Amino acid sequence: MNQNSAAFLYANGYGAIALYVGLGVLALWLPRPVAILTALSWLLWLVMSLRQPRGKVGNI
Repeated sequence: MNQNSAAFLYANGYGAIALYVGLGVLALWLPRPVAILTALSWLLWLVMSLRQPRGKVGNI
């Protein structure tokens, strides 16, 4: 894994943590909309990961 791909993974990791912490706090007041947003974020993550060419990140 080179430095660019490592930085990319760390940046996405911090973004994911911020997103899910924010959604978790918001879920205390709006549980159903947050559940829908969480499911949509998972779907987006799945679509983006399947569309990414093999070997683009790291040595995978």
